[in-house]
Amino acid sequence: MLLTKRSGDLELIDLGPKHYTSQEYLHCLEQLDKVGKHLGGDKATLQAMQKLSFCPDSILDVGCGGGGFTKTLGMLYKQSSITGIEISNDAAQYAIEHNTSSNVNFKLCNVKEIPSKSYDVVISTLVCHHLTDEDLIPFLKECLRVAKRKVILNDLHRHPIAWLSFFLIAPILFKNRLITSDGCLSVKRAFKRKDWNLYLQELQIPGNLSWHWPFRWILTLDPE
Repeated sequence: MLLTKRSGDLELIDLGPKHYTSQEYLHCLEQLDKVGKHLGGDKATLQAMQKLSFCPDSILDVGCGGGGFTKTLGMLYKQSSITGIEISNDAAQYAIEHNTSSNVNFKLCNVKEIPSKSYDVVISTLVCHHLTDEDLIPFLKECLRVAKRKVILNDLHRHPIAWLSFFLIAPILFKNRLITSDGCLSVKRAFKRKDWNLYLQELQIPGNLSWHWPFRWILTLDPE
């Protein structure tokens, strides 16, 4: 399995509620928080945040899912106003109902609805691979429009070892059909360095792309 090109197959979570139960989806949100914590995804974004030359007054987490990582940001950046947004009603409601942080809030909202230059930092984790190449560039432009100072994107590296590793360990660690099925497909829909370089050429702006274990890309962009 060379994974030379991004897969165009849709994940169950993208196909919609007809393809899973409400219980499966809510359990998936809980498990995704564990994926971020235990498989290194959260750490990669936090390392990028720690490299910022400023302390952000405001942070927007685009596609926050169940809000676990957004709340982690709230604990680490107590003086910052942090907002997580989701286009999934179930995910947004879950995040709102489980939020106890005074400096964190959640909204059912698309990034297109956010006013320009509203947040110092815009972050997004594991959202880009859900988008087609045609939809990804407009999404990146929206993040750049909303950010005042920095955009930080975190997504998967399309690599055979990443696929095989998740295929083997996911059924043991994360007993959820959406996690085990969609996780392997997520790797197939993910990115190689050449993909990001092509996107940056189309955006016509410089970006800092770094690889993080295990098989994560962090792309930081500076809004114009």
